[in-house]
Amino acid sequence: MPVRFLPFLALVPAALLALRSAAAQQATTACRPGPWSAPWTLTMSDGRPVYVDVPLPARSSAGLAFLGAPTFVWRTATVFADTGAGAGSMIDPSRLAGAVRASDGDTRLVQMPAGAVRMLAQRAVARRDGSLDVFWGESPDTSYHSLTRVPEVWFAPYGAGGWSAPERLLAFDEIGWNAAYPVVQSVAGEPVVAVPVRRTTPPSDTSGIMYLRRVADGWRRTLIPALGLPPADLALAAVSDRDLVLAFAGSGADSPGSVEPNGVFVVRSHDAGETWSAPQRVAGFGAAALNWLRLVHTADGALHLIWNVDREMADGRHGRTIERAASRDAGDSWERAAAVPNDPFVEFFDAARLGGHVLLVGRYHDDHAIAAAAIAGDGPVRWQRLSFDATDTPPRLAALAPDSLLLTWGTQRAGAYPLFPDMPAPLLEAATITLRCDSVP
Repeated sequence: MPVRFLPFLALVPAALLALRSAAAQQATTACRPGPWSAPWTLTMSDGRPVYVDVPLPARSSAGLAFLGAPTFVWRTATVFADTGAGAGSMIDPSRLAGAVRASDGDTRLVQMPAGAVRMLAQRAVARRDGSLDVFWGESPDTSYHSLTRVPEVWFAPYGAGGWSAPERLLAFDEIGWNAAYPVVQSVAGEPVVAVPVRRTTPPSDTSGIMYLRRVADGWRRTLIPALGLPPADLALAAVSDRDLVLAFAGSGADSPGSVEPNGVFVVRSHDAGETWSAPQRVAGFGAAALNWLRLVHTADGALHLIWNVDREMADGRHGRTIERAASRDAGDSWERAAAVPNDPFVEFFDAARLGGHVLLVGRYHDDHAIAAAAIAGDGPVRWQRLSFDATDTPPRLAALAPDSLLLTWGTQRAGAYPLFPDMPAPLLEAATITLRCDSVP
């Protein structure tokens, strides 16, 4: 019997040496965000610029899609990126869906699919085959209300052959579909959508978060109930293909009959969104306003929640703080970090994972310069003023690769008035940042 184990025992020292060697290699490598690339202006193939109001980038193997926020200025202005080719090539502004930049660098305008009417607040998610799944809101209401709440959400794939037939995914009395509320991203290679909903039709008043995921036989819809008004500022992170954490600002319950308004809450799912836990309160903020809630799952397995709280002081001024919480057990428990003053005021946060760091971007309220901060673990938030053109749009981040991010924003320049002198439109600009790993002696 002992002889049978000798070959295995002989391998143990070699295996231990290999493990020690790998550990030593890891211990001598330090990774951190590198410098930002030089910015560039996205243009059409003939050099003409692309105008946007709010860039919403989505990464796919075929290229990058920049789809617009729900503003009519953006649509009217963007069409003039294509005017140089003659009136016959123009896209009716009311039929413009967005602009797509292909992997060869060519950027082209895209018309709405047949059947789409207004196509509000488009979102795009990449598919494995390089095409895009595009989601948007529809509403017969043409007032400003339709730019924040819609009764329907639609979906259609877009690929090399153009649009597939649109499909209505969701109908509710009120769906919080606008530039901020819906979460649309890819989990396990398939698109998921989380969006606030409210049904006001008698006899019931139902509100909550509708979670939609694509399965083999279509779309699965799960309503996550909420207390009070529909939640806002949603954020989703996938710890694994089946373990999900959804954060939101709104009302929740710590125990039956206990309501905590104006708080940050999380719900968890361990079956890919089929069922969800009861809301768990992470933080409360009383009568203050909360903005720009972000949830990031970093490479070390930690979850990081970041948000801004705006409190009106007795003297009428605003006291703003950046607040954070972290979880190292897949959202089961959370530890708050000390709040830091958001002064000078940085607004319109966006956040993404870059290795073990959370990369945070925003813009300074006073001069609209772009601000960026790379946060390591529970480390401090130290803003860096980027030497790019000031942004007239909320800056947005998209993953190019596990170790690389794309930053997009819109900037106005002298003479960039594509439609009327009193209706300027921002040019679309971009820059990248990559994780840099160095050997440490």
